[in-house]
Formats: sequence, structure tokens, C-alpha cells
Amino acid sequence: MLRKLSLVSLGLVIALAPSSTAFAVVEQVDGTVMPIFNAGTCPSNGSPISCVPAALNIGEGLPATSTTNPLNAILDASTTPEVFAIPQTNGVYGNVTVTDLVEGAGFENSFGWYNVDAPNTLYVITPCADEPTSSRVVNFQTEFTAGRYLGGFIGFFLITPENQPVANNCGSLGDVGHIYYTEQARNGDGNYVHYLIYTSKVDTKRFYFGFEDLFRGGDNDFEDMFLKVDGLVVACVPSAEICDGKDNNCDGLIDNNPVDAGTPCGVTDTGACQLGVEVCQNGGLLCVGAINPIPEVCNGIDDNCNGTIDDNPFGQGASCGSNVGACQFGMQACVGGVFVCVGGKGPTNEICNVIDDDCNGMIDDNTIDSGGPCGSNVGACSPGTITCNAGMLGCQGGTIPGLEVCNNVDDDCNGAVDDGDPGGGAACGIDTGTCKSGLEHCVGGAVVCVGSIGPTPEICDGLDNDCDGNADNLATCPNGSQCIQGKCAAPCGQGEFPCPGGQQCIMGFCEAVSCADVMCKATEHCENGVCIPDSSTSAGGAGGQGSTGTTTSSTGTGSSEGGAGGTGASKNTWGLATGGGGVQCSASPVGRSGGASLCVMALVGMALSQRRSRRARKAVSR
Repeated sequence: MLRKLSLVSLGLVIALAPSSTAFAVVEQVDGTVMPIFNAGTCPSNGSPISCVPAALNIGEGLPATSTTNPLNAILDASTTPEVFAIPQTNGVYGNVTVTDLVEGAGFENSFGWYNVDAPNTLYVITPCADEPTSSRVVNFQTEFTAGRYLGGFIGFFLITPENQPVANNCGSLGDVGHIYYTEQARNGDGNYVHYLIYTSKVDTKRFYFGFEDLFRGGDNDFEDMFLKVDGLVVACVPSAEICDGKDNNCDGLIDNNPVDAGTPCGVTDTGACQLGVEVCQNGGLLCVGAINPIPEVCNGIDDNCNGTIDDNPFGQGASCGSNVGACQFGMQACVGGVFVCVGGKGPTNEICNVIDDDCNGMIDDNTIDSGGPCGSNVGACSPGTITCNAGMLGCQGGTIPGLEVCNNVDDDCNGAVDDGDPGGGAACGIDTGTCKSGLEHCVGGAVVCVGSIGPTPEICDGLDNDCDGNADNLATCPNGSQCIQGKCAAPCGQGEFPCPGGQQCIMGFCEAVSCADVMCKATEHCENGVCIPDSSTSAGGAGGQGSTGTTTSSTGTGSSEGGAGGTGASKNTWGLATGGGGVQCSASPVGRSGGASLCVMALVGMALSQRRSRRARKAVSR
């Protein structure tokens, strides 16, 4: 409840304003003016007066005992506004910061917000565990995105554990004694005031909330929980925005796009004059952009906006000219927006002609046809300056074209950089091994070798990769193998077959069998050191696998016992061949004595003979 109260009846605040001024104060239902100043411990310095004035001072950034704060605990107290809006910036809702300043109650209470359109769903901001000086921030854009904030007005609440057997004395959503809303009609205890609000005079989006937490009772000091809330604007009923320093359309912005702005203003739009536009500045309309009449001057413009250009401008008819230099006296007249000397000869622009054209007593001083650039500013060239000397114009200074070189600069100033491939044309690189020579060309301001292939690290491939004239020198092979004939040869193994099919052990390493060392039948030919029938397309190795003891080649022309054909239809037989065309063997995997043993002996003998022959030849070649 608000009433008008003179300062005489307030006692404590008489010195704050003239006694003739009346203020609106808040009364409790029994007529008590609130808040009541009770002694107690207050923020910062423990002032013996009420904590509310001290908290207001600290909230505005002043000492607790400051007497200069524009907020007064009694005179600025109010019960409205009850609901608030969240301002937006570029369509994004802002943050609300809640700072706990004072807790003077016996209870530990919780403070939070709710949507006015859905008051039964409460969201706690400051739980009862928080103590004074604690601060919490609510991002209402996040709340809106999550569906908790509905985008309309919000109110605030206090939860107290009154009459609840709560062990920790905490009022929360799980232990509700009473809930006191900023909307007084929701409190359910008549017109009893539980909530006072102060609007900051430092920040228009800052408010102070003071609560009484006892049902229809309490000491009316409104410091049971006293909080500072930043980031709110007062909810309002929208109307058309006008330029008056107020937020008429309730969008959180003052004087944004007022309807009374943007209208034409000024005197006239005739001649040089033009109308302006009403612009809203500092809560008032200002005519911006208007051009008003001025005295007429000789400039080809209707300066006085009477509809006539250059009508009797100031200076018309005055004597003009001189008899200095090329000039002659005359009478001044406005022609085409400039004064000309009629009946005489006035000054003209000085040019390089050995005449005092501008009639200043000096010949060819500051001629208009000198001082400009001359020459070229293309490429490496720089312009000179036109000079006047004895009535003749010349070019002084600057840089002239030079010989084009490969430097990414247009040296000859023809508009093309490094044209003609300067420095190019010479052969470069080598043609040894895998290397290939090229030609030098000017590329990107430097002479480079184009089209050449340079050395690469030597690898075992039978080629001279590093282009030193030797193939495979210094080439390395993995796991103890050795580079032989352009391939990495593995060391020979132990046993009857030290090397894979198609290879033989020479000087301790497995090498591919050369067809030069193999003799085949008239109906066979050698591939990779192995004799195969002429009509065979099989890539099979030595020996075929037949269905019984006799091997039939899968792609060969006939059948033989263990011939050098392809793989047969049965996997229960196997064959051997020396690859030399002289011995052919076939045997069943069971019962290998007899013929199979003789074949093995023959193969071993021939392999040893060929190995000795190859070693001898390799030793000679090395």
C-alpha cells in the first residue's frame, strides 16, 4: 500500500529533502511505514542501522554508511513492478545476474523465477546454501532454447521452510513452507506485503528485492533476504514508439524506430535549399540534413532559394582587373556561376609562355602545365616532374626503361614482367642413368631448370638412380638379402631345396634361373628358367599333379610321368622337374621309395652340377 507522507513524520529522513516535499511510501496492512530500521549486523562494516540502506549503498558501489547514495530505503521503496521482461540484443535474450546481499532471517530461503504464463513451474536461482556476496547468472537465451523460458514476462519468488520439519532449516522446492511471489495476489494472505523493490538510479536494468519470510508477520525490515538483480526491464503494455526517451513498445529499447521520426523538416527544397528529416536524439526530435537559404553568391546556384540563379550576387558591377602583366581593367559580371571581368582582361591561369598570365608581377611562376608527372610509371620506371624553363616545358627526374632481366620486375617498362624469357635457353641437368637434362627458363623471377629429372636415392632395380654411372651401387636390401641383377636376392636356405621354384643358390644367394642355362625339349620352351610345353599357357612351376602316378598337364599337349605341365585335376599326386629338361619324375605321395628316390637323386646331382657351373661363370664375371 502506498501513501503520501511528509518528511516531518519520518524522523530519520528529515534531512534528506525539503520539508515541503511529499513522497510516496509503502505501508503494511496495519499502517506501518516500511521498511522498519532494526539494529543488526550489516554488510561490510556492521552498521547499527537497518541493513537495507547499507545493502543499497554497497549495491550501488558505495560504502555501507554512505549518505550520498541517490536511493533512499523508505522514500524509494515500492511494491511494483511485480513482473519483468528480459531485454534482447539482436534478437538474443540477455543474462540476469542475482547477487545475495543480506540474509537477516532465521530461515535459509531459496530465491528464483517463474514464467507469468506458467506460475506453477518454479526455477531456483539462489538456493538456501548460498550466503551473502554470492552471485549467480541465468542465461535466458539458453533457458528459452531449452523451453524453460517462454519468452514473455517473468516474476520472482521466495521459498521459506516455515512450519516444515526441515532438518537443515532450508526452504526449497522439496521442502516448501510458504512461497512468496513478487505478484502479491498469488501470496494468499490478503494484502500483507512480503516484497519491496528498489529501482537503481545508476543502472536502469538493476533492481533490489527485499523479502519478509513469515506468514502475515515478521519485523517488516525486509532484510530476511535482500538481493540485487541485474539485467531486467519493467514489463509494460506496448504502444506505438515515439521520440520521448521511453520504451513505448516494450521491446526493451528506448526510442527505437519512433513513428514520429523520419518526417520532412526545414524551410523549402527550392534551389540550393533542401528539406531535412526529423531524427530522434536524446528523447527529442531534431531536424537533420536540412539546408536553409543564404545570401546569393556568384556560383551558378540559387543560394537564396528564390527560384533565380545568381540574381544580383554580391560583387556584381565592381571594378576588376589590373594593368599588370597581361591584364587590363574591366567591370565584374557574374557569368555562368563565376565572376568575369567584362570590358577588360582579367588574370588567367599561369602557363609556361614567358608571360605574366595571372598578373601577379611574376612570369611563369607556378604554371598550371608544370609540376605534373611525365615519363612512365610502368614496371621499374618512375615518372619525373614537368618543369618550366624559359618558356619551355621539360621532364626532370624519374627512371627510364632498362634491359629486361629475370627478376620478376618489368625492367623495360613495356607492361610485361620478365618477357622474352631473359636468362633462359641454356641446357641444364645431365642425361646419365635415370636422370634427364632440361632447359633453363625464367620462372617467377628466377632462372630455373625446366623439364629435367634429377638423381634419386639408389634402389635395387637394375637402374642408375643416383646418376653416378653405376647401376645399383650402394643399393640396400632388407633382412640380409643382396642386390643381384637388379633384384634383392635372399640368402640360400638349408635342405634339399634351398631356393624357391625358378631360383637356384649361387654364391650363397637365391637367384632366378636364367634360360641361358636351361636346355628344353624340341616341343618345349623356357620361361624364367623352367621348360614348359610350347602350347601351354600355364604359369605352373616344375612338375604337374596327375590323377594317379601319371601326370597329365592341365594345359599341356600330352601326358608324362611328372612332366613340366600345369596343375592337374587331383590334389593327391605330385610331380617334380629339374627345370633343365633332362630329368622328369613323378611319384605318389605314399610309398616314395623306388622311382621317387631315384628321381630325387638325379635332381640333386643335376642341381649341384648347374650350381658349380653358375658359380664359376659368376666368379669370372665379377
